[in-house]
Amino acid sequence: KQLTSERNMAVESLQVQKNISGELQKKNSQLKNVVQTGSLLVATSITAEGVHYRFGKKEITTDKATRVEKIKVQFTITANRIAKTGNKNIYVRVLTPDGKELSQSPDQSSIFSFEHTKGFYDAMQTIDYANQDLSLVIYCESSTGFIPGNYIIKLYCEGGEMGETTLTLK
Repeated sequence: KQLTSERNMAVESLQVQKNISGELQKKNSQLKNVVQTGSLLVATSITAEGVHYRFGKKEITTDKATRVEKIKVQFTITANRIAKTGNKNIYVRVLTPDGKELSQSPDQSSIFSFEHTKGFYDAMQTIDYANQDLSLVIYCESSTGFIPGNYIIKLYCEGGEMGETTLTLK
């Protein structure tokens, strides 16, 4: 009888410990997600404008779709003490007025992963992030030219969206 009683107490104690362990694992996973979300880089002061080049050198801003040669995207990555330092790839995804994605090439080489899906990027730049504010300019191109309408420009790093802006071309 005493052995049965001790075994039952041990089984009960084991079950309590398993429940505590499960709760701790769940809480640990939630905290990991909070830190991961907090460590994402954020872009501020995002602007986009159409540009063309006079005499192949001088950059001129324009909102006329037929004249635009590139989309100039300017932004500042804010300091984030939680984020790890080092090389990071910044992806620029451009959604055209007709719902398509601009890309450097139509094959698989311009595909990247973000927010549990995949899509094309139009420009990518590798930066050396040092937990300080960093201002960047990235140019996006289209092999087929630009059409009038609203463009949505989204910035991504390490699979998360950093920010977005829009550009209207006439």
